[in-house]
Amino acid sequence: VINNDDENIEKLIEITKNNKKYFFNITATIIKGSEKKINEVVVLFKNITGLKELEMVKVNFIGTISHELKTPLTSIMMGVGLISNSNIGRLNKKQEDILEAIKEDVQRLNDLVSNLLKISQIQSNRA
Repeated sequence: VINNDDENIEKLIEITKNNKKYFFNITATIIKGSEKKINEVVVLFKNITGLKELEMVKVNFIGTISHELKTPLTSIMMGVGLISNSNIGRLNKKQEDILEAIKEDVQRLNDLVSNLLKISQIQSNRA
């Protein structure tokens, strides 16, 4: 469907052949005559299969790395919590300050990993 108001129309299509997916970006450029009527339409098919495959590798990599980082960060946070609760003895002020700094850093890394996971999930829905 061509709308007379649009000069360019873009569409991404997926074609499966022999169990392999191919991706094409299709761009249609409308050429209008003097009366603003469509005279010609130039259509360009661009094979972007390689780009889509790279995008999927990137999304999978980010997801894997994020999950791999989350496990040790959780262990660190649990260890810090056990130490902070004085289960192994009383802590002096300097030790408490160090544990607080560790908690803050681990929380910052946890937030970063959570954001990476969200980005990965959003991108995997688009890829």
